[in-house]
Parts: sequence; structure tokens; C-alpha cells
Amino acid sequence: MHAIARQRPARPRSDKPQRLHPETRALLDVFEASLRPAFVLGRRLDVLAHNRLAGLLIADFEGMPVSERNQARFVFLDPHARDLYADWGQVAADTAAMLCMDAGDHPDNPALGRLVGELAIHSPDF
Repeated sequence: MHAIARQRPARPRSDKPQRLHPETRALLDVFEASLRPAFVLGRRLDVLAHNRLAGLLIADFEGMPVSERNQARFVFLDPHARDLYADWGQVAADTAAMLCMDAGDHPDNPALGRLVGELAIHSPDF
């Protein structure tokens, strides 16, 4: 029983490229048609896609280099985020909590470690 209890369930690989399902892209289009900004987050809060309204209201993540398309980077490092979110402190706390959850699921993910290190160095609030 002790041996079984110590076995950890297999975790999904966290280094595989993240892909957006066509159905999810179609859902973004539905939100766009109903005048609702929307974006899709992946591991580490990477922004995988957004509709046009989200690009206009929040940030044009798709126009950024792939390495910068990240909601946590936006919240903690982009001054526009403080103006955008009326309750920036709560958004920042929620963002940090989501990164903690991802770290719990993927503790050995080097990309997550680099992101957390970057935020820790460049954002006193993080």
C-alpha cells in the first residue's frame, strides 16, 4: 500500500507545443460576432489566440514575438495593464495564483522557471 501511495500519476508533458483546436478558434469567432473580447490561455498563461476585440482592448498578443505572448508578462511588466484593469491588485494576485497552480502541475518545466525568474527580477509587485 505504501508503494502505491507514493506513486505519482503520470503528468502530461509540459514541453509539447501548445496548439489551438479549430473548435476553439471557432468559439473565438462566436465571441467576436457577439461583440465580446476573448482570448485563450495555455500553460504558463501563454496567450494562444485572441479575437480582434481582445486585441484592440487588451493587447495585440498575436503581433508580439511568441516569447512575449503571455498574460502574466502583460499583467506584471506592461504599464498599460495597470490602466486597463480597474482592480489591478486582484488581477495580479489571481495571475500569480494561476502560475502557482501551473507550477504545481509542472514543477520541472524550464519555461515556467524562466518566466517566474523574469517576473521576479523585473516586477517588484510579483
